[in-house]
Amino acid sequence: MSLPVLIVGGGIAGQTLACALARRAMACEIVELRPDFQIAGAAMTLQGTALRTLLDFGLVEETIAAGWTGDDHPVVFTDSRGETVLEPELVNMVGETYPPQIAIRRQALHDVLQRGVRRAGVPVRMGTTVTALSDDGESVEAVLSDGTRSEE
Repeated sequence: MSLPVLIVGGGIAGQTLACALARRAMACEIVELRPDFQIAGAAMTLQGTALRTLLDFGLVEETIAAGWTGDDHPVVFTDSRGETVLEPELVNMVGETYPPQIAIRRQALHDVLQRGVRRAGVPVRMGTTVTALSDDGESVEAVLSDGTRSEE
């Protein structure tokens, strides 16, 4: 039997971890300090391993639909002057029916992951974080900012 997991932070990494744990039938919960999921930042590129992980979670189609495949304009990396420094060779690690990479806005990826977390039944507590931890050698107790305690 596995112990429940308290995930502190509901960003892209926290939600990805929640999807992975839920897929393995491991109990988990997310606490997120922010009161809502308005994500700062522009876009990012998702390639092989990230897309394969989203495929495992059943989220790759939704992610691809929310992103841009770049079929007509390949992704290139530039320096501060806009000069191309790298045109990566694309290796498809996901399968022939999927693109080898996509570009996606951070908010769009976050929204896809949030729906995956919700479908997996993982509880998310917004406006909450850990204020203290205690460890007696057998279990860890987290005191949360909403006054509740979580023993894992």
